Amino acid sequence: MKKYVVIALTLIAAFSISVALFPHELYDEFLWKYIIGPVIADATGHPVSYHGITAHEGYSFVSEIIYAVFLLAAVYILYLFFERIGKTIDAKFFAASLPFILLGSFGRILEDAGLFKEPVSFFFISPLIYIQIGFYFSFSIAFGLYIKKLKYFVCAATIIEVIYIIIYSLFSGFFAYLIHPVIFLLFIMIAIYLYAISDRDYISSMYSFGLIFLIMPLLSSIALAAGAWGNAHIHMEIFISIIIAGGVTALIYIISKILKSIYHNAINSSLIFSHGLDAFTTYIAVSNPFGFSISYGEKHPLPSLLLSFNGISYPTVKMIVILLIIYGIEELKKNLKNAIKFMILFIGLAPGLRDFLRILLGI
Repeated sequence: MKKYVVIALTLIAAFSISVALFPHELYDEFLWKYIIGPVIADATGHPVSYHGITAHEGYSFVSEIIYAVFLLAAVYILYLFFERIGKTIDAKFFAASLPFILLGSFGRILEDAGLFKEPVSFFFISPLIYIQIGFYFSFSIAFGLYIKKLKYFVCAATIIEVIYIIIYSLFSGFFAYLIHPVIFLLFIMIAIYLYAISDRDYISSMYSFGLIFLIMPLLSSIALAAGAWGNAHIHMEIFISIIIAGGVTALIYIISKILKSIYHNAINSSLIFSHGLDAFTTYIAVSNPFGFSISYGEKHPLPSLLLSFNGISYPTVKMIVILLIIYGIEELKKNLKNAIKFMILFIGLAPGLRDFLRILLGI
């Protein structure tokens, strides 16, 4: 494990030195154009320029490759880590990670709705929101593995409450809506109780800290939905994407069980449903095959290409690819296989739920 840390630090140092030596080529033409600029463009809602280089909201093939490389590195690090500590990435791990996946969805919805002011809004746009979630996620696992004791959980939860009170008192102007610190404290007490009655391992730590990190964006999103409910922008018809995704998942599950294939366990079904939700929500929103009063575009280049060619080809291709990936990795070591599946779940459910909620609320 140490050699990988050394390699990573060496690469970071080499890249930093290269940026210092060739700022225009590496910062302006690369980092700004494909990473930093699109985040700012997304937050401001218009193209932005720096040193003559214009960056646009959305993704390019270059940025997609960059993010894919980092995603693969994250998968491999997760696999190595669990192999090192002798733990198994299993269904309980997937369930305990759900608050962090939902955090990505609800955080993005709040940013889409314009509830954050700059520079706070930057932290709720890809990739910064996922770096942020990765930090919370890693902290919760490390706590459950190496600290564990209830009194330290109480201390950590108290520190989070104090930080929230400071944000609420001094920086509330950057947020359109914040829950009262007393309400936040009530949910922290619930999280402490859940941790106290649990096994106090890394799974317990994940769902307890996950509740704490999730509660603010979750309640803010509920308040946003309550405020929007009943107006002309609510699109209840988008629930059809959940129905279709659930139906496809159920059909594959039943056929798989009859044929005794690999697609009828909980983890594989969750992957199929999450990417079905993402694919069919995007298809309905962009291609609008049912003639709903909605109109959205697609930021990712490959889905955009498929949708422009023939709308239904996008969810069809995506579902086939997910099934092939599941089949292709099934014989790998359990931790490597499930590390890959976890990342597949994350990149399907987080954007899929975000898009569904965005369309539902007319954002």
